Amino acid sequence: MSEKGIPVEKMLRMCYINSLTGAGGHDSREGEALMAEYELVYEIKNLCRNNQMRDVFFEEVECDDPEAYLRGRLKGKNVEFSTEKGAGGSVTIHAVADGLIQKYVFTPV
Repeated sequence: MSEKGIPVEKMLRMCYINSLTGAGGHDSREGEALMAEYELVYEIKNLCRNNQMRDVFFEEVECDDPEAYLRGRLKGKNVEFSTEKGAGGSVTIHAVADGLIQKYVFTPV
């Protein structure tokens, strides 16, 4: 369950439906409210010696709860989260997933 009481599976299904239909965050079949749109920047720390570069990826996601979205995305892995709320509604989540250090920054679009 997310902090808002919505099952994670339902939130992921809503994100998936929105990505297919381009419904702008609204699925008329479910009667759900608009979901927030975020630019997601995520970094994966490179653990290889003599390589200090990070892998950095960018994408746009629609979800109501960034932490629940991330829990669904990393499902099946041993994950530890640290969440920070920033100015303007941004959310930074530091995750350690199966020993791999990752940083996710959700910025409202």
